[in-house]
Amino acid sequence: MSRLAALLLGALAISPAWAAEFVPAGEAGQQRLLGPRGPDEATVAANVARDGYHAGEPIGAGACARCHPDVTAQWAASAHRFSSFDNPYYTAAARGFHAARGPEGFTFCADCHDPALVVMGPIETIETSSRAAQAGIGCLVCHSMAEAPPPTGNAAYTLQLDPVPIGDGHAERVRPAGAANGLLCGGCHRVGLDEAVSGDRWRRGQDDHFGWYDSAYAGNGADAILRPSPASCIDCHMPRVLASRAEKGAKGGYVRDHRALGAGAALARLRDDGEHLAATEAFMRDAVSLHLTPGAVAGVVEVVLVNRRAGHRFPGGVQDQNQAWLEVTALGADGEVIGRHGALGPDGVLAPDAHRIRAQPVDPDVDPLVERAVHRQRTMVYDTGLMPWRPRAVRYAMPEGATHVRVRLLYRQFEQRYADFACAELPDAPRARCLDLPVTEVTRADAPLDALADDPETLLLHGLALTDGLAGDAQRADELLVRSGLTDRPAMLLGRAQAAAALGRTDAALALIDAVDRLPHPPPS
Repeated sequence: MSRLAALLLGALAISPAWAAEFVPAGEAGQQRLLGPRGPDEATVAANVARDGYHAGEPIGAGACARCHPDVTAQWAASAHRFSSFDNPYYTAAARGFHAARGPEGFTFCADCHDPALVVMGPIETIETSSRAAQAGIGCLVCHSMAEAPPPTGNAAYTLQLDPVPIGDGHAERVRPAGAANGLLCGGCHRVGLDEAVSGDRWRRGQDDHFGWYDSAYAGNGADAILRPSPASCIDCHMPRVLASRAEKGAKGGYVRDHRALGAGAALARLRDDGEHLAATEAFMRDAVSLHLTPGAVAGVVEVVLVNRRAGHRFPGGVQDQNQAWLEVTALGADGEVIGRHGALGPDGVLAPDAHRIRAQPVDPDVDPLVERAVHRQRTMVYDTGLMPWRPRAVRYAMPEGATHVRVRLLYRQFEQRYADFACAELPDAPRARCLDLPVTEVTRADAPLDALADDPETLLLHGLALTDGLAGDAQRADELLVRSGLTDRPAMLLGRAQAAAALGRTDAALALIDAVDRLPHPPPS
């Protein structure tokens, strides 16, 4: 699909017709989603009064657990389960958006986050202590998709909430449409901020679906000249894991992992779920690689980053709150710290000069969004996110006396200032956990300054990173690619073609592309 076609499809999301539909709607649909088993209203309300949210016995999975104990236990720890008012980080932003845009406008959030509430119609007031408000995205939301959602996102899905048969017809009834090609996930993980949200014009919001669809993992993205094996959302976030004998949905002893692991470390810490926190951090580890290389002048280190495992941009998710950054430490001959760039302050706030890997939206006053007020988003002032297998480089000047450099790529699910806002009204114990945002080390690299990497693979990645940077770096990019000597690699020749085009050398660029055609194996498509 061309970029123009993708943009035109995205523009369709401004239509109010693209919204979740529930058949049947109303009380019958809500009861189907909540299920006949699980905690009663009084128990849920008591837990909300004590903690600010319900994290006890799951809602809406009781009937499923009889035959699918493994799957429901996995889902019970997932971010999908904690998508609604059982998630304080969501609740705080939802209250502000509801106050600004009213019940009708709030369906923008509720269609994805609060299906058990919005099935009854627009949410007139936000009341958090009911079973429906604490249900999250239950089993029958994904497993009742009547058809694959269109690529427009914004909750453009339809749930056919007819009874679930036991025995004949069960598998067909609960098989989610669009799971194999990512469209099921794209129903909510693709967001357009339409006029009803922004107040003036359509803007793009979170978009992990097209981040994947436009990447080499989906077989697209012609500018991603390093090509991984194709993979879908399900392949990465719901891999096959061993199942117990009690799990009736297992195939060959395995079942899809319904933890749907991502970057939700803060939610795991909030619930004091050490097992899920460890699994989340393990899932994120080494998603990006770091390569330390010499700069063009003495005393400069260039950090080359490659998004190797995230099938969409890194970091994914909401663009105004996820926080990834480089912490760079310069060490002296005796191992003493001479300088550090990208440190957290004693108040948990990241230093303003840190190199952030993210997109930064701003409000009408050109101030960074802090309280997840997406209705105030006006534009992006920068985007340093990493698309799959497209290397990027960051330069650092080392202080005098430095002999060694250590670089860490760190990730935090929310900024500290947002946690201060979102956790403020929780009781003492859960508020302390809510504020204690885990910092995950995605990867690190260490090297003496006189022994920075200069091998062919690093030269290739470094050169490719510079072809995607400023035009003034194109000549150096070409020199690095030539030095790699990897003349049998399509990526090397295509990178040189990009550099030549940036320098205005059209004939040289075309000749290099022809050289790729003459290689004994086909070039990337």
